[in-house]
Amino acid sequence: NHLISESDYTISRRDYDCHISSFVYTETILDYIKGNNNSVAGYTGEVLCNKLWIDIDNKANPRVGSYRSLMMLLNGFYGDGLYYNNIEIYYSGSKGFHIAIDSEMLQIKDVINPNIPYQLNEFVSFIKEQYSVEDIDLNRYSHTSLIRAPFSVNPSTGKYKTLIPDNIIGLPSERDFWAQVDNISKNCLI
Repeated sequence: NHLISESDYTISRRDYDCHISSFVYTETILDYIKGNNNSVAGYTGEVLCNKLWIDIDNKANPRVGSYRSLMMLLNGFYGDGLYYNNIEIYYSGSKGFHIAIDSEMLQIKDVINPNIPYQLNEFVSFIKEQYSVEDIDLNRYSHTSLIRAPFSVNPSTGKYKTLIPDNIIGLPSERDFWAQVDNISKNCLI
């Protein structure tokens, strides 16, 4: 485990397990790490959010439950005017989906604030209730939470976290949707 700057991170296929921070740190974390045995554990200082990550997982029935939750969330978003060009939808490589919303849409781009994780937890809790999406994981909104990096492999399934193209979201059947997602995630089509 190591910290790199956001500018040093590149999106590319990774044939290994890799995670990224849900938040961007300011220089204050470096002093924190030095005084905390080279660990980020317990950090509650300044952060920024470039993308709000929403994690959908249905552990009991991953394909059917996660797919239905994804569709409920997207229908809610579209009803409120948030469209494909404002979000990225990823298959996680395992049981669900990761939705990334650009922070500019939330009017928090470039805002440095130690309370952002708490505020986003409240916002996502509201979304979960508003759109009746039970499978949203609310444990993603701490200062040090991680999410699987795009295009990295999930070692338990051998599948990659992959971006789902817009034309697949609109497929008429759940079966067609999963056939396309399986193909993309096995081959890591970027």
